[in-house]
Amino acid sequence: MKIIIDADACPVKDIVVKYSDLYGVKLVFIHSLDHISHQYNHVEKIIVDKGFQSADMAIVNYTSKGDLVITADIGLAAMVIGKGAYVLNHWGLFYTADNIDQHLHQRYINFKIRAEKGKLKGPSKRKKDDDEKFANKLQFFLENLLKNEKVKSIEGD
Repeated sequence: MKIIIDADACPVKDIVVKYSDLYGVKLVFIHSLDHISHQYNHVEKIIVDKGFQSADMAIVNYTSKGDLVITADIGLAAMVIGKGAYVLNHWGLFYTADNIDQHLHQRYINFKIRAEKGKLKGPSKRKKDDDEKFANKLQFFLENLLKNEKVKSIEGD
């Protein structure tokens, strides 16, 4: 099992680095040339071309069953869920086989609204509570996975 971060615009890299080190889980950042991040210890970096969806396709190709992918990209989430991976967004929400269709549908509706020049409210400014929620979800997931216990609810609620 490894953790793969869609690192192009991920605000929780430091949190994931902390927990991957704590639990001894391999961590990989995948990003395009446009979004190179600073170097972290024990983090593998895969840098791809600037091309459209290059980082997403690299993530899909690098992901295996049981991996954890950190991304807010719903389309990417759907593809790696299909490979048997877990997906956690930076707000602390797991995308799953049970809820991904709902998220894809909402993404489609939002696209239609924007295409018709409609206005949508963007996400709220990130707060310390958002980081804590994400960290709690990640820690719950890693603790249960590494104990080889069946995680009844990856949400940890």
